[in-house]
Amino acid sequence: MPATLHLNAFGREIAEAFGQTPYLVGSAAVGKEWRDVDVRLMLPDEQFDQLFPEHGKPDRTDGIWSLLCASIAELGRQRTGLPIDFQIQRRSDANAQYGGVRHALGLYLSRGHDTLPAAPADLSAAATLQRAHDAVGFIATAGISSDQLRRDPGEPQP
Repeated sequence: MPATLHLNAFGREIAEAFGQTPYLVGSAAVGKEWRDVDVRLMLPDEQFDQLFPEHGKPDRTDGIWSLLCASIAELGRQRTGLPIDFQIQRRSDANAQYGGVRHALGLYLSRGHDTLPAAPADLSAAATLQRAHDAVGFIATAGISSDQLRRDPGEPQP
């Protein structure tokens, strides 16, 4: 159970940074046997295209997309203790190419109501990257070790 709590907390951090809900997909979403934990952020096409204008062009490697996905995956591994495979996808491409189960991450109950972070008013590429940078910086400087993040809250402190 603690891994699920940490995965949802990780999902909330992604939702706060991008204003969109990430999803647990793949084998970890449907069974107990999995190699990695696939987390996908499916952005509206226009938001994705603003952030990654070179993505998907056959003659270009999108370094920003690759670095951002790898960085968030590593943050997820440290934050949850799970082998996270994180990718940002264009929503229409994800819907056309990938079917299957999708479990929303980052939802939480507050006084009996499901809540999500409010979508930011400014969805420009610069504002979205700044929110992602701020969220990663906050986590990195919070003074909390990855061992503390993975520890069961009911477990005694060392």
